Amino acid sequence: TAKQNALINPTRCDARLGCGWSEMIAIIDYGAGNLRSVVNAITKIGYQSQVTSNCDEILEAAAVILPGVGAAADTMDSLEKLGMVAVIRQLILQKRPLLAVCVGL
Repeated sequence: TAKQNALINPTRCDARLGCGWSEMIAIIDYGAGNLRSVVNAITKIGYQSQVTSNCDEILEAAAVILPGVGAAADTMDSLEKLGMVAVIRQLILQKRPLLAVCVGL
């Protein structure tokens, strides 16, 4: 059933069940990165994602993607200004699913 699938694979959402943050893939918006391509890729494989710069939403998400631009220093500056460096460290320490694309992580 859809509910069983959501329990087995919490990041895949079903339109009938809705999708709270605990089942959502958060895509970090830090003012750069190829957000649209990442959102399109996640949607194409059947998952729901939400672009956010809210630290609490990122911590509540089932998985997190940090899209990059290839400029690690600029990325770190932006993440620090938004207070996200500590959030990303927390995700790593908790062994939470985190995909950092082209940012040197």
